[in-house]
Amino acid sequence: MLIGITLETRPGEIRVAATPEMVKKLVAAKHQVLVQSGAGILSSITDEAYATARTYLAVARIPKISPVIYRTFPLEQAAQAHALMGISGKSCLRFRHAVRN
Repeated sequence: MLIGITLETRPGEIRVAATPEMVKKLVAAKHQVLVQSGAGILSSITDEAYATARTYLAVARIPKISPVIYRTFPLEQAAQAHALMGISGKSCLRFRHAVRN
């Protein structure tokens, strides 16, 4: 399965949905992972770190290519964000917020 990890666009969001270690596990499980260039930069994770995890880096908009997208934003915002990005009909996986402010 092709999984896309995108640069987060929500103001103030510095997390990335998957670290290079997580990507290594996905690749080991026979998935292909496409990481948007710069996706981890606000989390101090370089593109090179993802490249060593045997992933593909993309400059293009991943949502148009990948059927599954990892994100960090709350699930209730997914539909609105997808509509704005023009990616309706895609699966969006996100990690759960442990604390809400």
